[in-house]
Amino acid sequence: MVFSESPSNDPICFRRDTGEVYLFSHDPIKMAKVYKDFNDYLLNEIVEIQKLYAEIAFDSSKEEIAYKENLLDGDGIDVDFRYLKL
Repeated sequence: MVFSESPSNDPICFRRDTGEVYLFSHDPIKMAKVYKDFNDYLLNEIVEIQKLYAEIAFDSSKEEIAYKENLLDGDGIDVDFRYLKL
């Protein structure tokens, strides 16, 4: 079920049976699990809003990625693809 779009207009969907969140990319053509569930998707969006309002800051993109990987753990997540597309 599609519930959102990525910044590049790729559909973001979740599986009803597992709750996993997938991204269906048109460039490159690829399907990947990007969050273990909808809650992790929302946590990521909260962090992004906190960044916009300067409530949270990172010294580098590497520090931000490490923070989010610690916050958003899960098996089978294509982290590199998530950071490329979202």
